[in-house]
Amino acid sequence: ARPEPPMVEPRPRTLRESLREVRASRDLLVQMVRRDLATRHAGSFFGFFWSLLTPVLTVTVYATVFYVMGFRPTGGEFADVPFALFFFGGLVLWNLLNAGLSAGTGSIVSQGFLVRKISFPGELLPLSVVCSALVTFGFELAVVLVFQTVLGHPPGLAAFLALPIVAIVALLAFGAALFLSAANVYFRDLQHFISVFLTLLFWAAPVIYDVSFVEQRHPGAVRLLRLNPMTDLIVAFREAVLLGRVPGFKGVAYAAG
Repeated sequence: ARPEPPMVEPRPRTLRESLREVRASRDLLVQMVRRDLATRHAGSFFGFFWSLLTPVLTVTVYATVFYVMGFRPTGGEFADVPFALFFFGGLVLWNLLNAGLSAGTGSIVSQGFLVRKISFPGELLPLSVVCSALVTFGFELAVVLVFQTVLGHPPGLAAFLALPIVAIVALLAFGAALFLSAANVYFRDLQHFISVFLTLLFWAAPVIYDVSFVEQRHPGAVRLLRLNPMTDLIVAFREAVLLGRVPGFKGVAYAAG
């Protein structure tokens, strides 16, 4: 039998070379994003509207349960913001990270057939997931802006300051997905662990509750919450969009680092 040819390891690339290859493959990236958006809800009656209905229904369920229980996990500077709007304002930013990590972790394994057929930068696979999540985020953010206008909290010019915050979350999701998608090739259990970890991270970030709510009851726990970069990003995002003011720089700088 003819011996199999030896495996040839690709030459390590510099960051500049990687960015150049990704830029040269931007047309392929656009096609990947379009395919992901088209196939995500293929065959369903509402189609892409499920991307909008899911967070709206989630907010409705939580708001109804907390209203029936008489439980208000907000306070401080957000005391005058309706809970449904407060929750929605944090949920849309969380969904961006959640989609990037959950789908990005399995992006290489699920697209293995494509990797074996054509040659392209592997970074495109988790990047396309994050980009499609950004498209969905744009529609969800539009619903938030309309929602808060109807409730009497129209957005101000400070809402534009949310753009760099969104960019940081997208970069965080992409960077983590790069590592996790590569590690998932060798450790397939990682994808199942990530789903559990994201559930823990959801409650470790002020998506449903306000930081002041925790500070009043467990002051020491706030330090642990601040270790999570999503804590300051969600607070800053709400400050810019819901309160219409310039968010604190220190927390955003930490999250960006």
